Amino acid sequence: MTSLTTLILAAAFAAVLSAAVRRIPILTAMPLPDRWHKTATPVTGGIALFVAFIVALQPALFSNAVDSIYVPVIVGAAAAFALGLWDDGRTIGARAKLLGQIAIAVAAAAAGARPDW
Repeated sequence: MTSLTTLILAAAFAAVLSAAVRRIPILTAMPLPDRWHKTATPVTGGIALFVAFIVALQPALFSNAVDSIYVPVIVGAAAAFALGLWDDGRTIGARAKLLGQIAIAVAAAAAGARPDW
């Protein structure tokens, strides 16, 4: 499967899922004086993007086209998604979120995730 096919698959899933998860009533950001939006805004876009990411990875993972050195990156992405979803559903505060992000990055680095550019 080519990278272009993977991109098209992920974009298609993200578009379809964005419309679907937008209707989840639980996760919405309410207007606050220090925020730019004036009406309740869905915060479920991350769900659609993450699911599209995971779905698009499946063919590459099952065909062993993704080297195992990238597994910590995928697990780190899942952990970052979970942290963001938790923050959307129940505000955890900037300090706790930053500490969570640092812990995820340190764990991914300890597991072997390294930039390869």
